[in-house]
Amino acid sequence: MLQQRLKIFFFLLLGLATIGYILSLGHHTVSNFLLAGTIAYLVVPLVRFLEDRKIPAFAAVSLVFVMLLIVSWAMFELAAFFLLARFNALITSAPEYFAKLQQTIQGIQAYLVNAGLPKESVAGLSDLPLPTNIGLQLVSKANALGTGLFHLVIIPIVLFLMLYYRSSIKESAIMLAPEQYRSEIIQIGREIDRAMRQFLFGQAIIVAVVWLFTYPALLLIGVKYPLICALVAGVLTLIPYIGTFVSITLPLFLAYADGLGAGALVQIIFAYSLIHLVEGYIVKPLIYKRGVINLHPLATIFAVLFFGEVFGLWGIVLAIPAVAIAKIIWQHIPNISRQHNSTTMTSET
Repeated sequence: MLQQRLKIFFFLLLGLATIGYILSLGHHTVSNFLLAGTIAYLVVPLVRFLEDRKIPAFAAVSLVFVMLLIVSWAMFELAAFFLLARFNALITSAPEYFAKLQQTIQGIQAYLVNAGLPKESVAGLSDLPLPTNIGLQLVSKANALGTGLFHLVIIPIVLFLMLYYRSSIKESAIMLAPEQYRSEIIQIGREIDRAMRQFLFGQAIIVAVVWLFTYPALLLIGVKYPLICALVAGVLTLIPYIGTFVSITLPLFLAYADGLGAGALVQIIFAYSLIHLVEGYIVKPLIYKRGVINLHPLATIFAVLFFGEVFGLWGIVLAIPAVAIAKIIWQHIPNISRQHNSTTMTSET
């Protein structure tokens, strides 16, 4: 029984890995569909709500689509109002900050040489490729900006079509499966749907909580650009464990470069540790409870690193959902195996 289960799971993983590899070859196209699919997944309940009120499908999708455009425009305006001036100030100050970091590295190099280390072994420390003109580097990204604008046009079109044709897409996907497995696959789909909704809405709440706690903490400590640092901390929460350690580097760097002293650095470390303890041991258990999203920390870190290596940014973001889906499929393999054996015995008789 276990051997049959492992065999089925192996072929499922092999198939998923093959599909993943093929998709990674066209990662820009896949990124458009993933982003549009994620947004569609979040707003489908609203479309269903309107359709249940006897509003035609096209009108319901169009209404939700217009609402999304209005909300997106409002969020962009708010972000521009609150963040643009601060971001420009940070970009302007960046060369000064990096020069201070370069001086610190040179000081460490001199200390190590005085401590007796060979000069050749530490010579490379001062040759780090630190940026000296952030503005010129941003201008050099004009081609990437043009590509981004193209995606900005494509994504809404894909989103609208996904919402409007969602029923036929679902039916076509079910029809691809052999008939004897369809009922089990529908059940798997329902469990995946439930787990993904729990994950997406849970992550949105966690990002908001981390941001709301981080901003006043950095403001009280006196770190420059606390809003930007808090937003970075909130977004990087999407990357389990690793994101926490990466997000703290920005406020630590700013506090050090501004000469706030060792006390401020300790306060930042304490504040981030406390916030993420609250997030990990209070907020997450309340949101996820005993759902399928609860994964072992080692499995989580391995999934994030592996998927990030293969699929880049989207791999990092989607690593946990992918492992959760694999876990759900694994739990249903005994039923699929029984159906397979039953079908085989029936055909033999």
